[in-house]
Amino acid sequence: MSAHPLDQDSAFRVVLMDQDIDGTRRSVNTRSYGAAPSIAFGIGSPTQIGSSWLTQHNNDHVDYGFPMFRFKDDPILEPLQAPFGRTYQ
Repeated sequence: MSAHPLDQDSAFRVVLMDQDIDGTRRSVNTRSYGAAPSIAFGIGSPTQIGSSWLTQHNNDHVDYGFPMFRFKDDPILEPLQAPFGRTYQ
């Protein structure tokens, strides 16, 4: 985050975000980034005006894990046996 006063009662601020996460499996990862600039005038005065903007971009490969399987009358829910590295979306 970076904030800079423009004059005695005005300021500009930029907040940046970046995230790159590798999952435990080869095909599952997350990449996110964004920015949130804002500007304010009249800080500390009876009339303050502000404007802000937010943009965020996500490139996710969501993995919900293995689907669960249950036999007809079996009360126990178990993960389906599936090959390693396969994703279920």
